[in-house]
Amino acid sequence: MLTVNQLSLSRSGKPLLDQVSFSIKPGQLTIVLGPNGAGKSTLLKCCSGALQADTGHINLDDKPLADWSLADLAKKRAVLTQQIHMPFTLTVKEVVSLGTAPWTLSNQQANRLIHDTLSEVGMVDTDTRIYASLSGGEQQRIQLARVLVQIYADPNQHPQAAKYLLLDEAHFCPRPTPTTTDIATFKNTQPKRPRHTLHTARHQPSRTLRRQACPTRTRQNHLQQRTQPTRPRKANRNHLPSRPNPPVTPRHPTTAMAI
Repeated sequence: MLTVNQLSLSRSGKPLLDQVSFSIKPGQLTIVLGPNGAGKSTLLKCCSGALQADTGHINLDDKPLADWSLADLAKKRAVLTQQIHMPFTLTVKEVVSLGTAPWTLSNQQANRLIHDTLSEVGMVDTDTRIYASLSGGEQQRIQLARVLVQIYADPNQHPQAAKYLLLDEAHFCPRPTPTTTDIATFKNTQPKRPRHTLHTARHQPSRTLRRQACPTRTRQNHLQQRTQPTRPRKANRNHLPSRPNPPVTPRHPTTAMAI
């Protein structure tokens, strides 16, 4: 379990976090909601160990986060930040293989894991492509595969072992509008890894919960919709306003926190 207790942090006299407390159980989806500058990314940095808070403490599996070594922490949690710059000319396989760095795997084990994970994120048969040549959405899917490999690569992983995946404003949909297909991808892996935890930051609560609750369409269906010609609509003065969307109940155990 990841437990945050009375976490506070200030920078240049401005409070970024003010006595934040919560706990995340293994296998639970937690969404942090808030506007720009609310402190979502700061909170995720503290939870990942990249940033030290002024007061309060964080425990990871009943052990203070500060007592974890970087090597052990890399085996327990993976982090996907908002912006990732790759200044080198790397192939997709080389980028995803960075997730195996904390582990000792044979070439056969690593190749199989990379192939299976790329298939999970919808980027199969792209391992030899140059990462920089991909679109922005495709690059984010590759980065998702990298962090998934990091938490999947444990050769001695027990089915009930808890792992933590922290995503900061990650979007992996071929459409230009922000969606939550990262949550759908994570849900698809849940039956095989029931103790893995997703902790993500979001701006739009209604869009997030609706996408999380409804079955997502495949990448092919998205592309088909984009290529289908649209028929111009006729003006109608008597056109009634569209009905409001019905309330949606998420089908996956979800905790939403507003900060």
